[in-house]
Amino acid sequence: MENKSFTIGTRVRLISEHPNIDGDGPNVGLTGVVAGPPLVWGSLPISFDEEFTSGHTCFGAAEQGRGWFVDTHKLEVIKDEPEDATEDTPLPEPKKLPLRLLPPQTKKILKHLKEIGSISNVEAQDQYRCRSLSKRICEIQEAGFVILKEWKKDLQGQRYVRYFYDGKRQSA
Repeated sequence: MENKSFTIGTRVRLISEHPNIDGDGPNVGLTGVVAGPPLVWGSLPISFDEEFTSGHTCFGAAEQGRGWFVDTHKLEVIKDEPEDATEDTPLPEPKKLPLRLLPPQTKKILKHLKEIGSISNVEAQDQYRCRSLSKRICEIQEAGFVILKEWKKDLQGQRYVRYFYDGKRQSA
C-alpha cells in the first residue's frame, strides 16, 4: 500500500465518498488543500476549492462551506503543485483536549457512552437535547477517547450512525 505524506498546504483530491450522518458531504473528485493538523483519530481538515452542501469551517481552518474532515485513505496527493508552493511543513502531532474543557453537553454524551456503550443521533436528541451529535463525538475524540461508528438501517430503511465507546483513551 502506498505511504501518503500529508503536510499543511498539500494539494489533495477526494477519491472516495465521505458523507456525514445525513449523507451530505463533498463529491468525489473535489480538490483542495490540507488546512491544519490531523485530529486525534487521524482525519485531516481539508479546505476544498469549491463550496458544497454541509461544508463548514473545520474549526476555523477553512472558509465557511468549504471545509470537511476527511480520513487520509480517502484522499490522494495531487502531484502537480503550483510553482509558488512553499516548502512543506510537517504536521504537528495532535493535542488532546483536556476533559475539564469539554462542554457540559459533551460530558453528558461521554458519560452515556461509558455507561451504556453506544448512542445514536435520535437518542442524543431525545435524552440530552443534543442537536449535533457528530460535533459532540468530535470533541470527545479530540479529548483522546476512541469512539467507533457503525452505519445501520432502521425499520423503515433509513440509514443512521451508531457511535460506540471503545473503552480506551489514547495516551498523550
